[in-house]
Amino acid sequence: MISGGKSVAKDRADYLTLNKENHRVLIRFEIENYLFDKEILQNYCQANDLSFDEPAYDALITNIVDDHVKDEYAKIKNICGIKMSISADRFKELLARHILPETQAYKELLSCIF
Repeated sequence: MISGGKSVAKDRADYLTLNKENHRVLIRFEIENYLFDKEILQNYCQANDLSFDEPAYDALITNIVDDHVKDEYAKIKNICGIKMSISADRFKELLARHILPETQAYKELLSCIF
């Protein structure tokens, strides 16, 4: 949409207004903004008996909709108390399993797609 540049929610909404109805844009900056959502991370940690450092998360992620969070993988991993080595791609695959119908991230993705 903006060729890899920074966009905010208003930019994404304007794009949809100015283009045909079949165009789709995520509400959040990119897919990692859904995967690194607090609720998703908390669900992942709970399911894997890991401790989630909420104050550290809140200090790191101040705007889950518009911030560029993709590069924060190592910090997010630490916030989840993961001590072992895990690739960013594998971590994201595991997090995706926790985007469940009752989560806000799921509901937003659903609204973007349909």
